[in-house]
Amino acid sequence: MYAQLKVTNNGNVGIGTNNPTTKLQINGEGCLVSNAGQWGRSFWVKVYNENACAYHLRSERIGRDVFYVCEAGYLYTLRGGYCGSDINLKKNIQQIESPLHRLKLLNGVKYQFKDDKENYRLGLIAQDVEQVFPEVVKTMPDSIKAIAYTDLIAVTIEAIKEQQQQISTLQNIVVQQEKDIIDLKNNLSFCCGIEIKSMQDSITSTLNQVRDSAILFENVPNPFSLNTTINFILPLNYSNAKITIYNLQGLELRTYNLTQNGSGSVIVQGSELPAGMYLYSLFVDNVLIDTKRMILTK
Repeated sequence: MYAQLKVTNNGNVGIGTNNPTTKLQINGEGCLVSNAGQWGRSFWVKVYNENACAYHLRSERIGRDVFYVCEAGYLYTLRGGYCGSDINLKKNIQQIESPLHRLKLLNGVKYQFKDDKENYRLGLIAQDVEQVFPEVVKTMPDSIKAIAYTDLIAVTIEAIKEQQQQISTLQNIVVQQEKDIIDLKNNLSFCCGIEIKSMQDSITSTLNQVRDSAILFENVPNPFSLNTTINFILPLNYSNAKITIYNLQGLELRTYNLTQNGSGSVIVQGSELPAGMYLYSLFVDNVLIDTKRMILTK
């Protein structure tokens, strides 16, 4: 039989055991009842070594640590965690407003905690997030602000969906415009007959002469957010050459005059244009060589 409370000669206290191996050892179930007020401590531990655990759970079934909180503030779980998210727990469910626009206002940063001289972390600044998503920021009793990072997963999902819808809409517009151009060419050819055919043959001959030594490549990367590079090859002899960027309405937005021979490139800065789909064309001696598409996501 076990004593109701066992105190050994070395000061260890045991409940449910006669041989406690630590200062306090309880074998069996325990219950702590607390009347602590708001932000009060029901149970607290003082720890002085940064790698010591304030709370430590070990599974004897699998023979390894599965959960602990260390002095430095790290929380470790072997298999992650679950947050209650059942619809029966929630009320006032609403759609997230302008998720893509608001997400673009956040700035991810690389940083170190002031008391950590070795490890870098990736994350957000709570004060910045609070300006955009005050719902996910909480100010603690010591005025330190904390972020519910998992809440931002929902924002990211909705932003991706919104962006994909924009891309799909722009792609449909481009496809329709390409069909309209083809129909217009066919109608011109049908209406004007031989004269147009003769003109087309002459233009095609000129184009072929230029295309023999002029090439426009796909921009890289595409889609892009910061900047993208357009590579090209120009003939050895020409009077003028340029790359022009247009919006989908055909409005000329940027022109890059080219002066080199052979291969070259231009860099398009994403900050100079709003997000969307654009067309860019290479002209050599006022002859259109090729036109391609690029997408700026931001």
